Parts: sequence; structure tokens; C-alpha cells
Amino acid sequence: MLGRRDFERLSDIAHATSLGATFRERVRALGDGLARLVPCMSHAAVVVDLRPSRRFAPTASLASFSEGPTQVLLRYAARDIFDDPMLGCARAATCAPVLLSDRAPASVFGKDPYTGDLLPSLGIRYLIGVSCPMADGTRLLFALHRARGDGDFCKRDSAIILRVVPSLRRLAHEAVASVFVERLGLRPIDAVSGLALLDSRGRVLHADSYVRSLAERNPDLTTFLGSNARHLSATSRPAGSRVHRRLPLNGPRGLLHATFVATEVASGVRCLVVLSERQGACERPHATSLAAWIPATARSFKLLPGSTPLTPREHEVALHAVEGASVKQTADRLGVVRSTIKRHREAIYRKTGATSPLELARLRVDGRQLGE
Repeated sequence: MLGRRDFERLSDIAHATSLGATFRERVRALGDGLARLVPCMSHAAVVVDLRPSRRFAPTASLASFSEGPTQVLLRYAARDIFDDPMLGCARAATCAPVLLSDRAPASVFGKDPYTGDLLPSLGIRYLIGVSCPMADGTRLLFALHRARGDGDFCKRDSAIILRVVPSLRRLAHEAVASVFVERLGLRPIDAVSGLALLDSRGRVLHADSYVRSLAERNPDLTTFLGSNARHLSATSRPAGSRVHRRLPLNGPRGLLHATFVATEVASGVRCLVVLSERQGACERPHATSLAAWIPATARSFKLLPGSTPLTPREHEVALHAVEGASVKQTADRLGVVRSTIKRHREAIYRKTGATSPLELARLRVDGRQLGE
């Protein structure tokens, strides 16, 4: 069972992963924080393409190995992964932690190139990993490692890792989105820019902190972005073509005249980049729920038959719960009293059938709209 101190550390991990500037820095922050709860000798993360076409080549900007050279990880992503007994789990990308010992028990460990050559060369005997689907069809792989004398991972370790998956996916979405922007050759104006990834139906797959801050102040922004993503899908345009739109918005520092650049960056994935052009005084600030911008990492939860969909506020509370936030922490973040959060949690548990945040995390469904 997880204690109060464990939940506080999980909350700290979620915060730490938003501070780094690069994929490697954010993974390092997450892995180092996680190591305080799940002792390990090293941790690694990499974005790989396991589709037959393999259109996305492994890149050092989306790879992090805490105790080893990045080239080892890139070679694994390009070649050694196909000898990995956990390859099936990597392809399935269920976001559920899996132990290497469950896929390669002691009786067969060491009899394939992965467990017999690669892992021993790195001093690794035990491994727990998780695979998450990314917006462009790639997979985010994250793993913790232990030496032979440290013992295998356990169910408690799996439960802890499951709780940091939303933070892990958010940082990866942001990193992958940044790679998209670099490929498009876009540069921010006035050092202020934001980015969102949407699918062809206009549903938000990822939005960075700046776009989320705009969504708080502009109730129609989600509809605007969704309509632009659907417009790209409905029109016959060559791959990589762009749609430019201008819209006055209430920005963090006043009235913002922004340019939105929409383009297709992968099959079924639309990229919308917000480029600021001019800041001025804001006469009528707006506010709206941030729930519309919750990423696909935790957008939906399985509901009991006949249950009504979660409200936007209930969904916000559910997301904080699965990330390990206590009732008090959630109340402080949302600016409400604790009794309100307790009431929302009761409604969430009633609709989902869950009895704890851990059970709620297992009921998360990726890539679907609320109420679907």
C-alpha cells in the first residue's frame, strides 16, 4: 500500500517533469524522483517506431539513458528491440508496467541476444518497463533497471510506476511536438509561442502550458483549433501544406493578436502552432475550464453501464487523483474547499465503480472523448 509520503512524492514528480527544457532533462527529473520510491540502478526512455514502415528513425533528442551512452539506447531502438522478449508489450502499448521476469523467466533468461548479451554488458538483470502510444503512431518506452543483487521489482513498484505514466506521456508529447516544429522550420515571434496536437476529428492529443493558459482565458479556443484540424482533413491538400488563421485572444499579459499555423505532421495528426504578434491591454478577461485541454494521456475513463459521462470538473479531479494528489492538494490546485473535491470523487467512483485512485488509474482509456 502507498502511504501519504508516497503520494506527496508522486505529486512532486508530476511537477518536476514540467520544468526541464528537453526530453532528456524531463525524463531525468522523472526517473530520479521515481528512484526514491522504486530503487533502481538506472532508467531509460526512448521513442521508437515499431510499424512495418518505420518512418520515424530513433533520434538522440528523444532518448535518455541515465547510466549509459545514448548510442546504446539508439542501437536498441533500431535493432536490438526485435530480440527483446517484451517486444509484444512494446507494440501493444497498454501503458501498464510489465516485468522482464514475467516474459523471460529464469529458465530462459540469457538464451537470447537481448538477455544473454546486451543486458549483461550493462550490468542489468531485472527490468520493469512501460510502453505508451504516441500521437503519431510511435511508442514511448520507459524502463527501470536493477542489478542481480538488488532483487526483482514487485507489485508495489508497478502500482507506483502506473501513477507516473500520465506525467511521462505529457513530457514525451511535448518533446515529440517540438521535433515536429523543428521539422516545419517554424520559429516563435516575440519569444512567445505555443503548440497543440490534434487528431483529424479535432480532438486534442496534446497541448503545452502556453496553449492551456490561452484556453483558460478564451472559451472558444478549443472549438477554433478543432475546426482548423477538421478543415485540414476535409480539404484536398498536399502533405505538409499549411493553413494560417489570425485571431485576437486574451493572453497571459493582455490582448494577443496571434497567428495560428496548422499543418499535417503525421498520418491523422494535425499540428497547430500559436505565434504571438502583438501584446496590449486586455479589457475583458475570460475564463474557462482547463478540462477541455486535458491530454489524451487521461482523457477518458471506463464507466459502469448506464452511468452518465464525467463532467469536466469531475474529470479534472479524476486526473489529479490518478497522479497521486490528495484531496487537500487537489482542492488547493483548483481553488475549492475539500468537501467539494470529496463530493466529486464520490461521483467519480460511483460512475466508474472504482474504490481508490489506483483502481481509477486502471480504468483510464486513451485517445477517446469524454462520454464515448
